[in-house]
Amino acid sequence: IMYLINHGADPYAKDHFSKSVSTYAYTLRHYDFVRLGDIRGDVWDFALAVCGYDISEFRRGYPRKARYGSLYTRKHFEELWSGHEQLCPY
Repeated sequence: IMYLINHGADPYAKDHFSKSVSTYAYTLRHYDFVRLGDIRGDVWDFALAVCGYDISEFRRGYPRKARYGSLYTRKHFEELWSGHEQLCPY
C-alpha cells in the first residue's frame, strides 16, 4: 500500500459506487471480524501515517475500536507500528 501511495496512488480515490478506499478498509464484515478483527483498517492507518497523511481525516465517520480476531491479535497490532509508535494515534 505504501509503495502505491508513494508512487502516485490517490488515497482519496473513490470507485464507481462513490466508495473510498477508507470505506472498504474501515467497514467490517462479520466473517472478517471473527478471524481478522480490524486488520484492514489498522494496515490502512499505518500506511497513511507512514506516508505523511493525517489518519483522522480518513477516520472521520469511522472511529477506531480495538478489534482483534483469531488471526490478528494485539501483538500483531504492536508489531505493525513497531518503530513508528510516534505516528500511532491509538
